[in-house]
Amino acid sequence: FKYCYDYMNSDDIYDNMNHLVIGQFTKLLLKHDINPLDYMEEIPDYFLDGSDIESFVIPNNIKRIEDFAFSSCKNLESIQIPSSVKEIGQNVFWDCISLESIEIPNSLTSIGYGIACGCISLKSITIPSSITVLDYEAFRHCSSLKSIKIPNSVTSIEACVFEGCTGLTSIEIPSSVKEIGYDAFLDCKCTITYDGTKKQ
Repeated sequence: FKYCYDYMNSDDIYDNMNHLVIGQFTKLLLKHDINPLDYMEEIPDYFLDGSDIESFVIPNNIKRIEDFAFSSCKNLESIQIPSSVKEIGQNVFWDCISLESIEIPNSLTSIGYGIACGCISLKSITIPSSITVLDYEAFRHCSSLKSIKIPNSVTSIEACVFEGCTGLTSIEIPSSVKEIGYDAFLDCKCTITYDGTKKQ
């Protein structure tokens, strides 16, 4: 199946048709209990974009998840990323409005650009101690998040990471964080603790 995806990802095919073909091809295989990921090391761009799946198991042979792989899967409730995954692209779970939890493995050093942007049902996220960067818009508009603890490994919180997280009541920022981007906490009416000091 790898070569099918390589062909469909070629520059000769118009992008929108590319995404449609990949999605339909994937759904057809899954309907027949064939998981194409069992034969691949990367989940391609827009792999299940807009699918009605409620759950999905990412196999342990996957090393990278490409951009928008599960975006707009509006019925997806939870997903576990295996420790085999070393890299995550942009907006992987963008607009997954039913997603309540994401398990992030210690194999990652950064939480990707817009990884859970628009996931309005996301209630909890555990950030492992391997993470050093929270990338741009990672949890933007995750309005169901109540609290979050950032580990001492994190050195940078990029712009708009928690923008619009209106449900946050508290957030702890360790002294290891040396850089906080613009609007990182815009519209967050919560108590922020930085190196032991509380601020509203």
